[in-house]
Amino acid sequence: MPRTSYDPALVGLFGAPHVSLILMFEGFFATSTLRLWTGVGLLQYGGRSWQGAGELVGISATKETADLQAQGITVSLTGIDETIIAAAFNELRQGQPVDIYIAAYQFAPAPAMLAAPYCFFQGRVDVPTIDDSAETSMVTLQLENRLVDFERERVRYYDPQTQNTYFPGDRGFDYVASLQDQKIFWGVSN
Repeated sequence: MPRTSYDPALVGLFGAPHVSLILMFEGFFATSTLRLWTGVGLLQYGGRSWQGAGELVGISATKETADLQAQGITVSLTGIDETIIAAAFNELRQGQPVDIYIAAYQFAPAPAMLAAPYCFFQGRVDVPTIDDSAETSMVTLQLENRLVDFERERVRYYDPQTQNTYFPGDRGFDYVASLQDQKIFWGVSN
């Protein structure tokens, strides 16, 4: 689901009685997608299946700043199924995209999503930590906001080797070195 503006109905439901706020986690692994929500059982929404993780999903507080600054969050998954731990061992890599949603959900009398979920965090996995001990299994993900890409230095040289990396066979930069010492008489006869 792409990040969109929030649904006004969702904001109106924040203080309503008998309405619970749920969090939905969507992590894109190398060959599969992990979708979890903070409830029990299987949640069908938007043509996708979200596996219930109950209170086993922990998400740190998020910050919003007035200036253009990258803020990250931490997601902890504890006591989860061994197949998810195996998938994390095999497929979880730094830089994979993650989306986190908040939604209003009604558990009784009939379970239902009351408004469209709002994606309040889109980012990438920074540091995945997996603790698979005898007592518990925990996957902790340090997530970084997409704005952190603006802080990264982009290194690209204007030489034939770099140009051929991006555009194989292009010979446009082959003559740049010879142009540095070239004398060009503009508007004057030689």
